[in-house]
Amino acid sequence: DYSFAVVRDPLERMFSQYRFQSGVSKTSHLDFSTWLRIMMRCVTLDKRVYQNHIRPQSDLVPDGSDHFRLEDGFDNMINRLDEITGESSPDTKVGHLLKRKHAKIEISRQDLNMIQTYYDVDYQRFGYAKRKPENFPDDPLAGARTAMAYFLAPLIVYRQRRHWLG
Repeated sequence: DYSFAVVRDPLERMFSQYRFQSGVSKTSHLDFSTWLRIMMRCVTLDKRVYQNHIRPQSDLVPDGSDHFRLEDGFDNMINRLDEITGESSPDTKVGHLLKRKHAKIEISRQDLNMIQTYYDVDYQRFGYAKRKPENFPDDPLAGARTAMAYFLAPLIVYRQRRHWLG
């Protein structure tokens, strides 16, 4: 048996999840920094929220699986699959289907620290470089955002669980 996964830089993954939830989740109407704190509080209550999209990839990718980084493109993955199957890939290119141009998301030092701490195992396991916090601005509202998340997250987790149970 052969298993593989396509993984993504944790910071870019969080940006993508925030954008994806836009218009679907009421919390995505909040700014990224507030949304992030709510999501981080939610996963401390239940790792499965939002169908495991916030969960560290290391929790989902089995040990011993090959992994291919989305940022590196799909050629290495296709070549490896060709090698395993003994087949040759067709003359088609595999791309990032949902990739669109978006406004850049501005983050604070506190946001970066939160993401890099929570996803530390993904940074290490999948070889992603961490960014330097000193290159990001300070968020004077970080404490207030965290307080809001403390109260909102249990409601979101409750709603998610109700939805799962039908």
